[in-house]
Amino acid sequence: MKKSGSILLLVLLAAVFGGGVWYLCELQFAAGDVYPPYSTLRSDPAGAKLIFESLSRLPSVTALRTYQPLERLADRDSTVLLLGLDPRAFAMQSATDLHTFEEIAGRGNRLVLGMGPGSGRAPPRQTALENLWGVRFSLDFDNDGNDILYFAAAKNWAVLEHSAQGPLVVERAFGKGSIVLVAAGRLFVNKAVAESRQTALLTRIIRLQTTGPHTRILFDEAHFGIVESGSVVALARRFRLHGLALGLALCTALFIWRNASSFPPVSSAAPTEKVFGRTSVSGLVTLLRRHIAPDRLVAACWQAWRKTHAREIPPGRMMAAEAAAHKLADRPVEGLREIQAILRTKGGA
Repeated sequence: MKKSGSILLLVLLAAVFGGGVWYLCELQFAAGDVYPPYSTLRSDPAGAKLIFESLSRLPSVTALRTYQPLERLADRDSTVLLLGLDPRAFAMQSATDLHTFEEIAGRGNRLVLGMGPGSGRAPPRQTALENLWGVRFSLDFDNDGNDILYFAAAKNWAVLEHSAQGPLVVERAFGKGSIVLVAAGRLFVNKAVAESRQTALLTRIIRLQTTGPHTRILFDEAHFGIVESGSVVALARRFRLHGLALGLALCTALFIWRNASSFPPVSSAAPTEKVFGRTSVSGLVTLLRRHIAPDRLVAACWQAWRKTHAREIPPGRMMAAEAAAHKLADRPVEGLREIQAILRTKGGA
């Protein structure tokens, strides 16, 4: 009973521990702290989940997340948003990457590239971005020390929003579609959307429509490194099979406990074995009856006794005992008593 109780307690403790870890993970994933800033999977002020869910609830508008590399995107006439891009890394994009953006926009898509905070280091001059698109970033700071990223040059780009420093949002047509560069990428974070300061500007950037093209809006998560691998865990997370996984873990724990304990529990003390049968005396009698005839019993007992005690008895008594054994051979009880009396007689003869 003690063993099964200990195993049950161990299983319960393991279940409580696993439930606690699961609860903490759920809290962390619910807030989205494990995801990068500007991700639509984050619900804290640094994430962009609010604008994603707001667009998802609009009628005739489809808002989706994509976890596939941008090169695999096959959409047409959609709005694709890449948020939180590093301005310096984007300024260092190769010509091949820029042509990929142009090819996606050329299929009728509206590609929105939102920058993250500036790093404070200006990129080198004459990059592919400046040579091909005529775009160059610049960085300034306000009185509170907050960085202000803007476009120092945006040749052949239409300005949708500007600040005292320069353009903040620019747009340019490529083929059937267009590309929008947003220097003030913080417009998309949850905090800015909740304050509703730039709702009209966001509508213009996304080109929000309830009919016609661009009613399908894709938020790219792959550039954050959140790529769908096609594993079982990814499928379980996608279809919200967390409860099923917890149930399987509980069934596994119960199976282990069932096979580790016995029903009913094994008794701690082994039962005392009781042997029923004849005594040692009755066994000896039975053995003698099987192997020695009654008329030879006296002689057999006398010979067995002589082998070990012959030197202790005088020769005269030995001869008398030998004669009694032959005389009373057919009466074993009387013969043995007579021999015993002779051997116990005191005296030297």
